[in-house]
Amino acid sequence: MMLPAHELPCLVIDEAALQHNIETMAAYATASGAVLAPHIKTHLAEAITRRQLEAGAWGVTVATPGQARWAAEYGARRIVVANEVLEPAGLDFLAGLDARGIWSACLVDSVDGVRAMDAALTRPLRVLVELGSEGGRCGARTSADGTAIAAAVADSFHLRLVGVECYEGVLPGADEADRLQRVDELLGRVGDLAVELDRADAFAEQPILSAGGSAYFDRVAEIFGAVELTDGRRPLVVLRPGAYVTHDHIAYQTLSPFGTRVTGFQALRPAAELWARVLSRPEPELAILGVGKRECPYDLDLPLVLRAVAPSGEVRDATHTEVFAMNDHHTYCRLPVDSEMAVGDAVALGMSHPCTFFDKWDEIPILDSSGRTVEIAYPQVACTHPDAERSIDPR
Repeated sequence: MMLPAHELPCLVIDEAALQHNIETMAAYATASGAVLAPHIKTHLAEAITRRQLEAGAWGVTVATPGQARWAAEYGARRIVVANEVLEPAGLDFLAGLDARGIWSACLVDSVDGVRAMDAALTRPLRVLVELGSEGGRCGARTSADGTAIAAAVADSFHLRLVGVECYEGVLPGADEADRLQRVDELLGRVGDLAVELDRADAFAEQPILSAGGSAYFDRVAEIFGAVELTDGRRPLVVLRPGAYVTHDHIAYQTLSPFGTRVTGFQALRPAAELWARVLSRPEPELAILGVGKRECPYDLDLPLVLRAVAPSGEVRDATHTEVFAMNDHHTYCRLPVDSEMAVGDAVALGMSHPCTFFDKWDEIPILDSSGRTVEIAYPQVACTHPDAERSIDPR
């Protein structure tokens, strides 16, 4: 991308790369026989959600009822809350979406959860049983637990079982081969439980099988796509990747299956760059940039220096420049003594983990190939929608 005509530091998105990623994932979902409900908590921006829906997304995924409020406002007609929901106000909001013509569902991973949700509700709500694995996050750890949860849903007054799901992206492993084996095992258990529950006529509508972050969605599509229900019926396979939409320069550049396990599709492209000024070169091998942890994610990796541009427009050689530390608003770069990088230069940084760079900016320009701003993305960085009910005691 070209140097943006905006005050620095500034996070910008390359429109061509953004659209390429959206269309590539949409095409993959169609080719694999699945549907796509992208996890929009990654960006929580109407401008990007709209593009995903226009590209054919079946619906969207969110993490909280507050995010579901935004999704409904953005025009989503199907919303998966990929989380357990126990707040009464949030449950009531989700249950009320049906009256607005919006399909919604959330997760449950325990009999206690079923009872708490049922007690808080006054109208029906769809749920999916969540399975998990040892060392993972939420999710019932055994298929027997999943069966018990489904039975509790059947005995409830307000819950309606519509599927089984998991999140495979946080499973530990000694290496990638070990993680893939654990992913496949978890996905297999989800499929087996769905078959068992379908035979027991436990589902209130066409069963959904769902999983799929941006690292293992291909395994989800293959394993869930092979599941056969009673009378030869197939479940609806719902993929839920989020980070793919802008991809990144580090973590997902390695994790994405496009170009490795998945062939026949172009690789995703990093679509976001963070630009900052060189504030100081206080030592021969040190440059300090005017950007830090408040503006740039650091939870997985420190950023990469992609290139530097002098005020004259000259592109500097930044090949051997490396970020080695960050403060709140400063980034430390180690560089060769003879580097031409100078105070006032603009530096483009590549980042890791899109889900933690969108939340640091409330305005993100989307740029065309000439550097012109064609649209602004406005991520909703608040935890809840402004119209959400509040129950905070001011005392």
